Amino acid sequence: MRKVVLVSAMAALVAPLVVQQAATQGQATIAAERRAGPPAGPVPRLPDGTVDLGDGVTPFPYRFVQNYTHQKPTHIFILHEGNIHSYRQIFMDGRKHPPDVDPTWYGHSIGTWEKDTLVIDTVGYNDQSWFDRRGFPHTEQMHTTERWTRLDKGRMEHRFTLDDPGAYTRPWTVTFMARLSPPGDDLMEYICTENNQYGVFSIPGWAEKYSKPN
Repeated sequence: MRKVVLVSAMAALVAPLVVQQAATQGQATIAAERRAGPPAGPVPRLPDGTVDLGDGVTPFPYRFVQNYTHQKPTHIFILHEGNIHSYRQIFMDGRKHPPDVDPTWYGHSIGTWEKDTLVIDTVGYNDQSWFDRRGFPHTEQMHTTERWTRLDKGRMEHRFTLDDPGAYTRPWTVTFMARLSPPGDDLMEYICTENNQYGVFSIPGWAEKYSKPN
């Protein structure tokens, strides 16, 4: 019994050290990859010649899910690590926006290719969020146009134009640069923990405004 207790105690002491060492090594690997910069090489393509948009690393990693069968894809999906297993659905079958679309968090998106650039046009957003963490607002009139261009193997440009006459006097554009996720990386499970006080719910008045029953 003493031996069992001793082994258990040693395991309890060693396990955190092993986990910490692995985490430290992982952080060192990521830091080394960042210092080395994104991998060089030509733009990857799917068997039908379409650009493979691949996986990005931004504050929350994401992955494009593309169809590359003999038929033209009807959808493209973007999976996000953040926001509780979020995904965006982009219709690629030539349809138009519905004339009276129900507002949603991600809106209604249709996509087209302009040479090697994926253009995503989105309307039908709700007004239950801010545009970013600094509190820039938007309304249900928001219309966004995104241009995703993979520049080479390791870099992808995301050019985002926002037009919302309910919140801004003119359209404005921002550009983000994403880098390829390291080989073997996968999207992690992201869950808001119970009683999490970090984020928008910690802002005075936010919870009272949006948590009241209808």
